Amino acid sequence: MGFLGVVIAGIATWLLWDNGWPLITVSIIVIAIEFWSWGVMHNHAVDAAKKKPGYSGKFYDFTKREVESVPDWLAVMNLLGFIAAVGLLITGLVL
Repeated sequence: MGFLGVVIAGIATWLLWDNGWPLITVSIIVIAIEFWSWGVMHNHAVDAAKKKPGYSGKFYDFTKREVESVPDWLAVMNLLGFIAAVGLLITGLVL
């Protein structure tokens, strides 16, 4: 999901700020998971992209094969973090 999950979790944390520490703690953990998994997935793709001869070093200069080099468990962790971030955002909007 990229950096969007980090932004959504950040907005959720801001919305949940006055609703008690358990929700804020969960929201901060989700931000950390989203940011970490996004960074590690990007590093996997960069390592795979460096092996091709025409790699320019641009931030999103990846082919499908390079993106698929990201381990599945890491992509699943990022997806679950994104789902949790959206859930926290909805909770923050309702509360």
